[in-house]
Amino acid sequence: MTDVDLVARKLARRFQVWDYDGNGLVERVDFVRRGRRLAVGLGYSIGSPEHQVIHETLVQQWDALAAAADADGDDKITESEYVTAFTSLIIDHPEAFDELYAPLIRLTMHLADAGGDGKLDRAEWLNWSTGYLGQSADDAAASFDLLDIDSDGHVSTEEALNGVREFYLGTDPKADTNLLLGPLDQ
Repeated sequence: MTDVDLVARKLARRFQVWDYDGNGLVERVDFVRRGRRLAVGLGYSIGSPEHQVIHETLVQQWDALAAAADADGDDKITESEYVTAFTSLIIDHPEAFDELYAPLIRLTMHLADAGGDGKLDRAEWLNWSTGYLGQSADDAAASFDLLDIDSDGHVSTEEALNGVREFYLGTDPKADTNLLLGPLDQ
């Protein structure tokens, strides 16, 4: 398997996660719905200041994604458009991860950190991961175990960033982080 093939498989898996309603397209509404789900999952009411921050941040994420991947300008991103745009982006500009994803991960993890200790325990992670990443509870538990590198019962923002960065940028087909969003062939 080439690096490009592995990246394409991981991006196809990520596309499935972004496609909130499962219609085979990623659209702005998928991001709005994910923001609602995340806010409620974290204990914030719809319309609360925290929900507004999540909503605005995810809409900005959609705008950046659409600018990079919506090749035909129809406000819908197909899996092919997504994989093509992000394979090129990741291979040609790996620093883009820190520009595009790191701020969103930091913000949403901060909002999920009910204990205010700068890291997520298993329950906080499950709320965050099922709400933001759209994972099943089983996949969220597995990703927690995968990212809790020091086995302290918490996932720090840096552990999460390193794992997500490795998911996107890593080229080892046997790396555990390839399973961050669940099996690649789901």
